Amino acid sequence: MECKEVVDLLIDYLEHRLTPLEHKEIEAHFEACAECQTFLRTYNSTVTLIRDLRQDKIQIPEPVKERLQEFLKQHRSDRTYVQ
Repeated sequence: MECKEVVDLLIDYLEHRLTPLEHKEIEAHFEACAECQTFLRTYNSTVTLIRDLRQDKIQIPEPVKERLQEFLKQHRSDRTYVQ
């Protein structure tokens, strides 16, 4: 299994929706691929951070919040973001 396949299947892997063979192949890939191990750790850290932000465990400093809002305004397509 190659890195792109692992990334494409990552959510299914984390939610235990893969066949036993696919799961085994991804596990083997993670054991051998330092880049994918790092990607997995980063992904999990990001999910945890977002969850903590949603539960107000982490307060975003006002200047950071303002910069983020400005960035989103500049880069949004047709979506409306909550301020």
